Amino acid sequence: MSLSHGSTDACHAWVIAQPSAATSASRPAHTRTSSTAVRATPRREGAASWRDPRGSTGSTESTEEGCIPPMYPFRRLASVGEMVNVGGPGVMLLGAVVAGLACVLLGFLLRAAGVATPWVLAALTWSLVVIGLVTLVPAHGAPGWIAAEEAQTACSWDYGGPAPEGFWIFSGGQRMLNTALFVPAGFLLAIATVRRGRAWLALPGLALLVGYSALIERIQLELTRLDRACDVTDVVDNATGALIGFGAGVLVAAVLGLGARVTRR
Repeated sequence: MSLSHGSTDACHAWVIAQPSAATSASRPAHTRTSSTAVRATPRREGAASWRDPRGSTGSTESTEEGCIPPMYPFRRLASVGEMVNVGGPGVMLLGAVVAGLACVLLGFLLRAAGVATPWVLAALTWSLVVIGLVTLVPAHGAPGWIAAEEAQTACSWDYGGPAPEGFWIFSGGQRMLNTALFVPAGFLLAIATVRRGRAWLALPGLALLVGYSALIERIQLELTRLDRACDVTDVVDNATGALIGFGAGVLVAAVLGLGARVTRR
């Protein structure tokens, strides 16, 4: 599918480019983004052509509006950003509020169905949704075009490398935020498993939380337009937060005798 754009000689055509491994590796983990990216290159007069690395072709034409990139139907998942240009803290807050209302309804439904600890499970669900919002919604407004030389082609294994600061909802160091983000989920998981008398679910639950973190990092790698970086440090920090929260939940359950209440029933 083609899209008109451009001016005359000064106009640029947008093409797909793959960065070199050396260029990507030389950049700090927090400044590298993800896989396939787009960049502007000089174009000849008249229509310019482009080719998708997977074989699709198309063209762009000159207008008086300036240059905008072509679109084609089967690009990688990075093209989602072209269709849904939303992001920023406001979107995260709105999503958290909407998810909170939905989870309140979920709590009532679980309670009506006779499920044990309905509100704990509803709160756990909400915490997982909030994690997704904070990590997968672009942090600084609508996503823009990512320079090809800054595209990340693989997750960084530079544990403890440079990390950016937070943003106005969550101020502070990135590692501290990644740790704190999973504390509520770990805490609620502990309360849910202890109160239900099913301690054997604790270990699989923690494993699922770590898997959730790894999945988020993979999505950040694939969706270039999120302008996020895939880093093993984030997974370690998330897992640490989940363990801290779980430990706190076990202590609270012991102090309040939540497990004993289930046993007496």
